[in-house]
Amino acid sequence: MSISANTRPLVARYKHDCRQCNLIGQLLHEDIYYCTNEGSLILRDGDAGGEYASFPVEVARLVAKGQQDMSYPWLVAVTLFDHAQATDEQVLVYRGEVG
Repeated sequence: MSISANTRPLVARYKHDCRQCNLIGQLLHEDIYYCTNEGSLILRDGDAGGEYASFPVEVARLVAKGQQDMSYPWLVAVTLFDHAQATDEQVLVYRGEVG
């Protein structure tokens, strides 16, 4: 999976009101956050309060290794998290660019 650094500021598509969360990347339909308070990765796909999925980072790693369709976004989220931790960069990744 290749990751390219974002050349412009990353702007969230959807409202997310937790001040402990950092936007670390995006997929085609999801904003990807890391919550420093909870130690979790969040995939937000809408503005409403419940329009997100969340797992602790280590659980997200396990889900990412799965074979189901739901594993792909978590694989991207974990990869972006690891990249952000190593480089302190925000990145922008769309489904078509990940191979």
